[in-house]
Amino acid sequence: MSFCQLAPACNNLYSACQTSYSTQNLTTYLGNYSTSVFKARETGEGFNAEFPAGPLYNDTKSCIPSFKVEFLCNNSAVWLAPVGGMAKAPAPTNLVIGNGENPCAITATFHYSGACYEKPAPPKKPNRMSGGAVILIIVLVVVCVYLIGGIAYNSFVAHRSGIQLIPHAQFWLKLPFYAIEGCRFSVGKLTGQQRAGAGAYQSV
Repeated sequence: MSFCQLAPACNNLYSACQTSYSTQNLTTYLGNYSTSVFKARETGEGFNAEFPAGPLYNDTKSCIPSFKVEFLCNNSAVWLAPVGGMAKAPAPTNLVIGNGENPCAITATFHYSGACYEKPAPPKKPNRMSGGAVILIIVLVVVCVYLIGGIAYNSFVAHRSGIQLIPHAQFWLKLPFYAIEGCRFSVGKLTGQQRAGAGAYQSV
């Protein structure tokens, strides 16, 4: 069996085969060669190697061999092969021959440490605040200090009460009027409706 090339034991014709050493050495080809035999398992644990179908097999009846290898996670099952070389694989933990559709379908299950892998963790979001959030916090702090400090000064130093506790109360009360007048003045300038000598815009 070879996953990345034609297997020498299969006469370099197929990637998976079985040889019966008896009076006649009989080789049964189980799986063809493919550049993409490895598939993800539906359960998400381990992986499979699914070989393309082998040649038509004739014995008591005809069938087309298919060969699938299931690799299950087991950190203690370490087996390696030299690069470009061959090595003996351990015995499968489970071997199923035939299914309801194909009596020549073979599924071999192996425990393998290389089938253990962890899903990549999602990228962590940066904990730092954006520039807009920093500016907003600074503005809120300044406003709070302005209001608290102004109210304290007007209450304990200037001895004011009521609406006059608000710092610069007259300005804030007249601010809507100033905004309306500013808009009218700007619109008049842009549309040319502002008459020369008419009441000019006065700074507050």
